[in-house]
Amino acid sequence: MKILAMATILLTVIASVADPVAAAGPGLDDARRAVLLDSPAIHGPAPDAAALDRPIVVVVTWASWCLSCHLEIQRLIEAHARYGSENLTILAVNLFEEYGRSPEGRERDLFVKRYDPPFAVLQGNRDFTAAFAPVGVPSLFVFGPGGTPVPLGPDAPGTELTSLDGSGLQAAIDCILAGRAS
Repeated sequence: MKILAMATILLTVIASVADPVAAAGPGLDDARRAVLLDSPAIHGPAPDAAALDRPIVVVVTWASWCLSCHLEIQRLIEAHARYGSENLTILAVNLFEEYGRSPEGRERDLFVKRYDPPFAVLQGNRDFTAAFAPVGVPSLFVFGPGGTPVPLGPDAPGTELTSLDGSGLQAAIDCILAGRAS
């Protein structure tokens, strides 16, 4: 009983904390959903409307030349293994390859082959950039039930480091799932 009450309070706090990345623009609204549904898949199946209706939708931007993206993709693969696809949709969106060594996609394809993520990898474009306004790569967007943006970062509960170390994502997912179970 105490744990459920604490989880509910924590979920309320998470929902009320403003984070610049998660709070930038709308949640997973119709415009953002349309962009994700129209983005071509370069690995795995393209998302459908049902995938975007799961309790948690994580969208991350990445580029093959980004060293932080290598660590981030590993964290997301671990999150997928921990929480499963029935509760969680992860979409990795490739952006900014033109700033790397092979703008034609060779390095992008090697990145995907190396990690072989168990979730959809999409190719971003100007529509994606306009809809999500990522600040760079990696940029992480987490949406809870109903497409509500979930705050992550140093001020969000459960996150102790300035850069997302995985604890913030895990805390956010745990709180959302705990709120659904009560």
